[in-house]
Amino acid sequence: MTWEERARLESRIAALEESNHRLRQEVARAALQHGRVASVLAACHRLHATLERGPMLIAVHEVLVSLVGCDQAAVFERCPEPALITVAGCFGVAETAVLPLPGTVRESILAGRLFVGVHDPGAIPRRPTVCVPLRVDGRVLGALALYRLAHHKSGLSDGDWDLLELLGAHVATALVATRPCLTGGGAGGSACTGPASAART
Repeated sequence: MTWEERARLESRIAALEESNHRLRQEVARAALQHGRVASVLAACHRLHATLERGPMLIAVHEVLVSLVGCDQAAVFERCPEPALITVAGCFGVAETAVLPLPGTVRESILAGRLFVGVHDPGAIPRRPTVCVPLRVDGRVLGALALYRLAHHKSGLSDGDWDLLELLGAHVATALVATRPCLTGGGAGGSACTGPASAART
């Protein structure tokens, strides 16, 4: 074998190794994505598998922690009669920390707009980093507010934003299904810390 033939062979082997490496990465990403899709479907099933507010909010919390990587969040609900915005549930953060109602939450609900702030993992959250409107049939029924991401998260990925949009639609529907007036009482109750609180719109 001449020197030129040996060089061509080594170059081809290197190209094949690089191709195999990329293929392994793509397979790993596909497996990860498949696992996440399966987790999302299971989470959506849990949201709609109960008519009790408490278990539904627990499911929301678990999705935020395990799939989004958010350990401090709150769910706000807009009640048409009387015109109030209430704290339906809060996770990893005390109710006193989310009230009085931040202007960003009120604006997100009344205007139906996504709010995105600055994520500072070292700061004490005073207002949400992200506020996602919760819609059903074009009506905004509340908002999902993320106050702090987990320490291993430097920000939200494109997949996280897609998941939050999907989660917002399912949480909104679950809020309607678990309203006390529809379930015959307050079964499950609020997942908030402390007494139920509200702010007029």
